Amino acid sequence: MSEQRLALVGTELEARLLADCKPLVGKVLCYHSWSDCLAALPDALPDVVVGILPAELAVDRLLIQRMQQQRQLAVIVLAADEQLARALHLFQQGAFEYLPSDCDNTSLLTVVQQALRRYRASAAVPALIPERAGALIGESAAVHELQRSLQQLSKVRVPVLIRGEPGSGKRLFAQLLHDNSQLSGPLVMVNVSAMDRNAIDVELFGLERVVSGDTQVVHAGKVEQANGGTLFLDEIADLPLDGQIRLAQLLADGHYHRVGGYGVCTASVRVVAATRHSLEALVRNGQFQPDLY
Repeated sequence: MSEQRLALVGTELEARLLADCKPLVGKVLCYHSWSDCLAALPDALPDVVVGILPAELAVDRLLIQRMQQQRQLAVIVLAADEQLARALHLFQQGAFEYLPSDCDNTSLLTVVQQALRRYRASAAVPALIPERAGALIGESAAVHELQRSLQQLSKVRVPVLIRGEPGSGKRLFAQLLHDNSQLSGPLVMVNVSAMDRNAIDVELFGLERVVSGDTQVVHAGKVEQANGGTLFLDEIADLPLDGQIRLAQLLADGHYHRVGGYGVCTASVRVVAATRHSLEALVRNGQFQPDLY
């Protein structure tokens, strides 16, 4: 019998999972709420915590603090559809995994076992990403973290920022993310640093002209070409400030204006950006739009 300890948060989850979890660990700890669980830490420190994300936003901050204090704590969050953005943020801040609250017990138990194996020195961490993403090759902890991130980000259409030095595989990650997201539209890749700075707005957002009262689309931009798919912007830090403002509007509400046009255009585009720079420093220096960051 394993000496590891598992914590279940919420009476609903306890009723659903307790019997199936007991054979996996030495002890199962059950808590009525996240407040009760977090108050018990670190005195009753489990190896893995599984809980349904509550409505209270304050729980997120407290949970992040605990994960930062107890780095070896694996947290698995179950979230409703309207909570997926919060769950993704927790994942980015160190949670082991997040799943839909209506996932089946088999899937949930599989993730619990993976989290438990993470803390068994003799066991290898399993690769979670589908086979078609096999271009991420390696057994290091960093590769496995990339695989987990890729799997989770492919489930939700949120903007993604990839940081890394030149040659570290940022374009490959963007390609794999698009392939695993199963979007209906294409992947359109743009190297911002290689574009003519005087023509970037036209290249990204397109160009319109009005002739005799009729609007004509002279040039379809990359945003329009990527509609329904992914727009990858490499070296996003080189995008001029006015282009950053346009892109921030697109991310905020899906709307944009072609250069020279007055009508509002709509595009459903997932934006993936990459940079080798510290965007935080550029924001402080006034070289990058805070809203876009």
